[in-house]
Order: sequence, then C-alpha cells, then structure tokens
Amino acid sequence: MPSQIKVDEIKNVTGTSGSYTFNELTNTTVKTNTLKGTTTAGSVTVQGEGTATTNLQQGLAKTWIRFNQTGTPAIANSFNIASIVDGGTGDTTLTIANDYANVNYSISASNDDTAVTNQVVAADVFTVSYRQRSVDGNNSLIDSPICYTATFGDLA
Repeated sequence: MPSQIKVDEIKNVTGTSGSYTFNELTNTTVKTNTLKGTTTAGSVTVQGEGTATTNLQQGLAKTWIRFNQTGTPAIANSFNIASIVDGGTGDTTLTIANDYANVNYSISASNDDTAVTNQVVAADVFTVSYRQRSVDGNNSLIDSPICYTATFGDLA
C-alpha cells in the first residue's frame, strides 16, 4: 500500500511566527511530477474566478501544433502530434501521439496567411488523427505557410 501524508496545517519554520492552513498559503511553490485526483484520477478541481471552479484536465489542450503546408509540410513546434502527412494542396492529416478516447473532441484551427480566408477541419476526424484544410475566398484549397491547431477532449 502506498504511503500517504495528510496535512490540515503547515507550520512556518523560516523565522516568522504563525501557522497556516493549506488554503491560506500564498507565494509558495509546490513541486510534483504528477497531480492525480483523490477519488478519480481524471478529476482535479481548480478554483477559478470568484466561486467558480473548473476541471483541470478538461481545460487543457491535449494537442497543439504550428506547421507549414507549403512545399513539404513541416512541423515548427507541437505537443502530442506524432506526424503530419501532405494530402495535396491545402490538405494535411495530423496524427495524434496519444489517442483520444472517442471522436467527440473539439478542434480549433487558424493560420497566418492573408490569402487564406478560411481554415476548415475536414469531417474525417478519428481518435488517432484529423485533417486540416486551408481554403481561399473561392473555397479552393490553398497551401498556407503557417497553420495552427489545438484540440481539446478526453484522451484514451
């Protein structure tokens, strides 16, 4: 059975008097390699503005990427993207390194190209990959030199 430390109060031992409940600590640093909910691994609640709370895992981007569609597509920087494949002009398939639990995840896409008036994510969304398309004002596929995508949802 793993060891546990349960604390209701932390005593200041650096020279100033007083003790603090865990909720009163400010200007402190907590270092850890893993955060895990007490009752459910995927349930860490974060205090938001006012009395609102949010689920930490639900609010994090599960993938993001900045890439180039011109010539041979290339990843400039990414998180949880295994690879990209050129599907032709303005059409790129992005492969996810750690798959989604289902296809009900959200995709946000954009670019930095004045010739591209609309960025479209194609309907063929899978747990392991999705397609990103760039189109011009005539709805014709066009390569974009800088594309951005982020996805949100539940990983497998």
